[in-house]
Amino acid sequence: MRIFIGNENIDNSYDKVYNSIEEISSLEPSSVTHVECMVLDNIADRNQGIKLMLSKLRYGGRLSLIGVDVNLVSLALINGQLNVESLSNIMYKDKRSISSLMNMISIFNQIPGIKVMNAFTENLEYILTVERDAHTHNS
Repeated sequence: MRIFIGNENIDNSYDKVYNSIEEISSLEPSSVTHVECMVLDNIADRNQGIKLMLSKLRYGGRLSLIGVDVNLVSLALINGQLNVESLSNIMYKDKRSISSLMNMISIFNQIPGIKVMNAFTENLEYILTVERDAHTHNS
C-alpha cells in the first residue's frame, strides 16, 4: 500500500491520502510499502512522527520526506531571490515542513535498520528517501 501525507494535490497513484501523520496511527504495523510525507512539522513531536511512519513500513519499504530547506530559503532571502510574501506563501499556504537536508539525513543515519537511498534539493525543497532494511528489525 502506498500512502501520501500532506495538503497538496497529488496524483492518483496512492492507495490512501492523509492530512496529518496522526491519521496513520490506525494502520497496521508493517503494512505500507511507501509513505510520502510533506507535513512533518505539523506534529507535536517530530521524532514520534518519524517513528510512527517507520513503524508502518514493511521491510524494504520506503519513506519519502519533502520539505522546505531552511538553508536554501535563507540564502534566497539574503540574495534577494525571495521576498517575505513569497516565503509566507511557501510556508503557510500548504503547511509545509521546514528543516534542512543535512539535518534530516543526520536524523535517519542514527536510526538502526534505516538507510538513506536518495537525498537532494530542488528549488527551495529537500527531498529525502529512506528505506527500512529488509534484514533488520526496528522497534
